[in-house]
Amino acid sequence: MSFESDMLASLRHVERRLAKLESKQFAGNGETYAITNGSVDRTYDADATTVAELADALYTLITDLSTGKTPKI
Repeated sequence: MSFESDMLASLRHVERRLAKLESKQFAGNGETYAITNGSVDRTYDADATTVAELADALYTLITDLSTGKTPKI
């Protein structure tokens, strides 16, 4: 598999996991994650990227999913 295929598969996996989490009822007070220094980024160069750039792309995906937006790939 190529890097792009791997990344796409990973993003789809994250999307499925988030959908499952949203459908479950949690008892008590769950822990809340806080993302600091997040930056909206819907593009990255698959041949020359950084961890920070991928983190921003993941932040964007999580933000979109949590607000009900459906990513288009």
